Amino acid sequence: MKLSLNGATTMKADLATDIRAARAAGFDGIEIWSAKLGPFLESHTTAELKELLRKQDLEACSINSLERITFRDGASRRELGGECERLCRVVARAAATD
Repeated sequence: MKLSLNGATTMKADLATDIRAARAAGFDGIEIWSAKLGPFLESHTTAELKELLRKQDLEACSINSLERITFRDGASRRELGGECERLCRVVARAAATD
């Protein structure tokens, strides 16, 4: 079992701060809060995310969460599916071995 910091618990801290705090606190990984991933990727690449995780010797254990998933109509479900696919692409690039 790996202990991971859930990014939602730090609320206002940004993703890079979460990653450094997770390492400092002795966690094995981080659960990336999707609300923090978007702002991070506005000024950084997935390669930079991967490198930050590597430097801190952390694993990205999961990304949470797809917000407001309940009670969606067809168009809204498709939009949410697109968001899920986008998150999966980010994870695949960040987790890829070189």
